[in-house]
Order: sequence, then structure tokens, then C-alpha cells
Amino acid sequence: MATENIRQQHQELTSGITLDVVSASPGGRTAVDGTQADPKSTRGQWSSRLDYIMSMIGYCVGFGNLWRFPYICNRNGGGAFLIPFMIFLVITGLPMFYLEAALGQFSGKGAVQVWNFCPLLKGIGIGCIVQVAICLPYYNILLAWPIYYLVRSCTTVLPWTTCGNWWNTDLCVEDISLLRNMSTNSSAVNGTDTNTAALWRNTTLAHTAVEEFYQYNVLRISNGIHEVGSVQWHLVGCLFASYVIIFLCLFRGVKATGKIVYVTALLPYILLTTILIRCLMLPGSSDGIAYYMKPDFSRLLDIQVWTEACLQVFYSLGPGWGIVVTTSSYNKFTEPTLRDSIILCVASEGTSIFAGFVTFSILGVMAERVGVSVTEVVSSGGAIRDATEGITKTCL
Repeated sequence: MATENIRQQHQELTSGITLDVVSASPGGRTAVDGTQADPKSTRGQWSSRLDYIMSMIGYCVGFGNLWRFPYICNRNGGGAFLIPFMIFLVITGLPMFYLEAALGQFSGKGAVQVWNFCPLLKGIGIGCIVQVAICLPYYNILLAWPIYYLVRSCTTVLPWTTCGNWWNTDLCVEDISLLRNMSTNSSAVNGTDTNTAALWRNTTLAHTAVEEFYQYNVLRISNGIHEVGSVQWHLVGCLFASYVIIFLCLFRGVKATGKIVYVTALLPYILLTTILIRCLMLPGSSDGIAYYMKPDFSRLLDIQVWTEACLQVFYSLGPGWGIVVTTSSYNKFTEPTLRDSIILCVASEGTSIFAGFVTFSILGVMAERVGVSVTEVVSSGGAIRDATEGITKTCL
């Protein structure tokens, strides 16, 4: 009787936990008791391991790698920043990434259902979904801007290369190299010592056509936070288009998504490599790269450097959002999770370093054209303006 009671209690405790494993037959997953799973409830899987790798690269490599890392690296000691960055990548980034990937692959469940083994922790999965739902709208705005630029670029003359348009001001200049001439003319006429660096820093003296297109056409910014302004329907349309594109990439399931990522994940590398090669052929690019990688080991004594290195690892890899768990849940049960995690971490952070070379080679070329130091160009801010200006005027 006692043995029977213990067996009954064990069945009650384990009745709510369903753990899938892969069977040797081509039928896919089977339950632990050996019975065949319901075909309607069988979870889809990636067609190949490479599909999963490319999908995760598409997720990990984003604006945190292309925009944030070069700026943070340069601000916190240049090449010396790589030391705390690599340390935190090994002791925090890789273990967390591997933990989430293993959890999703082992369970075959999404970000919420993966916690069925412990209902007390279900709030973690729900929190991930809420977090993604909050951040997705603002992140998609960053996708709407390139769509708008893409549409407006379908003209004979790029609209952000010329002045005289309805959004331009009287201070508009079409080429950043004109700032050097403005400095010379100002000194000759007024007898003042207005150097090029001052003109570059003072945004009230001159605006490039690229900057004014971004501020007064794309954003159509108001005079301040006190002036709300009106709805910008051109951006609303591009935002809607971004949602439609995402839906078309996902609605057919992982089989179709695994093929689409071969384009969406590889194309940025092709473009970045092309831009870097072109910039390296122009004067000033080496100065920008040297400025980017120049180490300042004294900054390693600053706790802020270590803090930002840790934050950048999480910005780049993106653990804690439930995406790694969900994506890995479509893996086959026997996939080498640790090897895949190492490959993805190296690819993601390697892209961050590579993007820094591209960004600062552009800034070096811009500094050469304007006649200022790379420091002045970097400290002026405006990532979109600087990148678009550099690519339009120097690299293409």
C-alpha cells in the first residue's frame, strides 16, 4: 500500500511536466513514454543548422553593434576597451547565451512555456514578452527611416545632396568641404579668426544638406519638447511597411524564415565590406582608424569603463529577451548548443569591432575633407548625419 501511494504521488507531481525528446525515427519528436506525438502539436524545426546560425546572427547583429559599439569603444579608451569587453563576454555574455539556447533547445518550448517545469518562474517568460512588446514599436521606427531613405533615393539626384529644397534653410551647404572655404572667407572679410573647427561645432552657422534632410524632411522636428507638432504621415506609412515586411518574413514559419535570413543577415556584411574598401582608398581613413583603436590604458582604472563594457555585451548579444530561447526551441535536440553559442558570440562581437573600422574610416575621410581633426567630427554627434554624409560624399 505504501509503495502504491508513493507511485501515485509521483505521477501527480510529474503529470504537469511534458518533456519532449527526439526519437530515432524520422517521425520527429516522441513523448518520454515512447508514444508518437500528435502531428498537429509537433513543433517545427529549422531545415538545417546553418538556418539557425544565420537567424541568430540576424538577431544579435543590430544597431547595438553598428552604432553603439564604435562610439562606446572610442569613449572608453579605444583599443584598451576591448580588454574589459572580452572579459565580460567570457564570464557573463557567453554563459547566459548558452544557458538560454540550451534551455530552449532542450525543452522545445517558447519563452513562456519553457517555464512550465516551475510555474513560479512563469513570470520571467511573461516579462520577456511584455519587454519585447514595449520596445518593438520604437525599434521599428529605426527600420522606418531606412525605408523612407530607400524610397526617396529612387530619383536621378539624391534629395539629401542638394540645397534649395522646401525643407532647406538659408544656412544650408551642399558639401562639408565648403566649411573650410567659409572659414577662410570669414577671416579675410571680417578679420576674425573663425577656424573650421568652430564652424563645425557651431550648428547655427551652417548645416549640410544631409543634416537638413534628416532633421527637416525625415523627422520634421519641432522647436522643442513643448511643441508636440503633428503626425508625420510619411513616417507612419514607412512604419506600417516595416510591420508588413516583418509579417511576410515570419508568417510561413521557420522553414521560410530560415531562407530569408540568408539575405537579411549577409547583406549588411557585403555593404560594410564594400564601404570599408572604398574608404580605405581615400585620404584620411587611416587617421580615423588610428583614432578608433588608439589605446588609453589609464581608462581601465575607471569603473565606468567596466560598467559600459558589461552593458555593451548585453546590448550586442541580446540575452534576457526570450528571443534566444524561442529561436533555439526550433533546433533539433541533438544540435551542438555550446559550439553554436561560441560561434554566435564571436560573430556578433567580431561584427561590432569590424563596424567600428567602417564607421571611423568614414569619419576620418570626413575630417580630411573639412580640415578638422577626427576628434571634432566624433564629438559633433549625429550618427545618422555623419554616416549618410560620409557615404554620400566620400565613399560612393
